[in-house]
Amino acid sequence: MPETSLSKEDWLLWMEVIGGFVASAGLEAAVQAGHVRSTPDGSSLVSFVTASLHSYAHSAVPYVRAAWQALDETGLDADTDSLPTKRTDRVKNVVQKLQVLDEEYDGLTGSNHVARRASRTQGAAFLTLLVRGFPAAHGVDVVSVFKTEVRASRTAGHLPICFGVVSNCLGISLERTSHLFLFLHVRAILSAAIRLNLVGPYQGQQLLLTLQKSVESVLKKQCEIKSGVDEEIGRGAWQTAPVVDILQGLHDRLYSRMFNS
Repeated sequence: MPETSLSKEDWLLWMEVIGGFVASAGLEAAVQAGHVRSTPDGSSLVSFVTASLHSYAHSAVPYVRAAWQALDETGLDADTDSLPTKRTDRVKNVVQKLQVLDEEYDGLTGSNHVARRASRTQGAAFLTLLVRGFPAAHGVDVVSVFKTEVRASRTAGHLPICFGVVSNCLGISLERTSHLFLFLHVRAILSAAIRLNLVGPYQGQQLLLTLQKSVESVLKKQCEIKSGVDEEIGRGAWQTAPVVDILQGLHDRLYSRMFNS
C-alpha cells in the first residue's frame, strides 16, 4: 500500500484472520513436486507467488469488485425510514445478485476442487467475522441472509464474493478492497513459505515489501483490461497460470501435508 495513503481501513483488513493460515494456495504441492525450491535469494518462490498473484487478480478480483458494487447498485440505504417490507425486498435483491456471482465463480473453479473448497471455507469464515464481530455494520442484514443461504447449501459462499460485500459493509473503498484482497493473498503464500522453511521470517518480510509493487502493477493492468471487456460476454475473469492451478489440484494426493490447500 502506498505510504501516503495509509488509513484505518488498511489496518482493519490487514489484521483480519479469515483462515489464510491453513491455506498455501498450492505452494505446498508445488514444493513437493519440485516446482518451487529453496534458494538463497528466494527467486523460485517469487516466481510462484507472482504467477499466483496474476492468476488470482484476473480470476477473482472481478468478482470481488462486482460483489462490492452489488451492495450499492440496489439503493440499500435509500429511504431508510420506509416500510420494513421495502427494505426486505432490497435485501433480497442484493442477495440474489450475490448468488448469481457466486454461481459464476463456482463454475470458474470447477476444475480445481482444492481451490473451490478453500475458497468456500474462507468465505464462510469471512461472513461469520462480520456478523459476529460487527453486528451493527452497514448492510449486515444482507450478509446475514446470504450466510443463511450458504449454510443451507443454496449457494457456495466463495471468498471473492464474501470479501467484496463484507468490505463494503465495513466502509472499505472499492479500490482499497481490490488492493487488500491481493495483498492478503500474497501474505498468506509467504506465511506458508516460512512454515515450509523455504525462507526465513525476515526474508519473508523483505519479499512481501518487494512484491507490493507487483500487487499495484497487476491491479492497474487488470483494471485496464477490464475497461475493454464487453459486459455482455462476461466479467473479464480467466485463469493465467494453469500450472499453478494443476499443482494446487494435486494437494489432496500428497502423502503428508501441513495445509488444507
